[in-house]
Amino acid sequence: MMHIRWLVRVVVLLGAAMVALGMAACAEKVDVKMSVADAGGLTRGEVEEMSLHEQFDLFGERQARIEQLLTEAQLQVSSESWTWSGQMLIPSSGQTALNQLPGATAENSYYLSMARYIHVPGATGGREDIEPIIDYFESQGWDVSLNEVSTDHLIARADTGDGYMLEYWVQASGQYNMIARSYLFWGDYRGLLYAIADRVPDEKLGVSESVPGVFTPFPKWSDPVIEDDPYADL
Repeated sequence: MMHIRWLVRVVVLLGAAMVALGMAACAEKVDVKMSVADAGGLTRGEVEEMSLHEQFDLFGERQARIEQLLTEAQLQVSSESWTWSGQMLIPSSGQTALNQLPGATAENSYYLSMARYIHVPGATGGREDIEPIIDYFESQGWDVSLNEVSTDHLIARADTGDGYMLEYWVQASGQYNMIARSYLFWGDYRGLLYAIADRVPDEKLGVSESVPGVFTPFPKWSDPVIEDDPYADL
């Protein structure tokens, strides 16, 4: 099991390298507008006035929303156990978000991502397997599209209209994937990485599969900060 604080250290080091390259490439660019709103309707200026505690709590609300979206979509397919594709309690760099905003860097923005997959008995990757999810997406009033990668690999996408997107993949292998992601949010990416990871004890990690609705609990700001050094043996 990969230690979440070790993972954060790797992510931060890679992010720092990206920032350095970005600064060198963009040094001559003009002023960035602070009034550009993110997927949550907040401007960069508004978020930068928030404390890390406030951003942490806001991230927790967004985590709860993406968990709700994923759970309800999974249940349209199966209430049986799904395999986890990672334990992403921590944010991902805004530089790789679905939408890009002026001035977004690996330091001042992030997005959320979560995925599960299941092997559906008798699955063929056919259109009949994806149509129920398309119907569900449309019943929610979401913008829906279908990407036919091949005759037996289809991807249905839904934009929820409140800053999130769902994808459902059906493919001939029988592994069907449900992915929930957010668009870009302004925020202290590195500060949130550490604030979240340092409050998640190892005993709450290690889940590799579960029925829909089971997640690693998001910590509270009041939870104790873990003081151990996961990098001592590196």
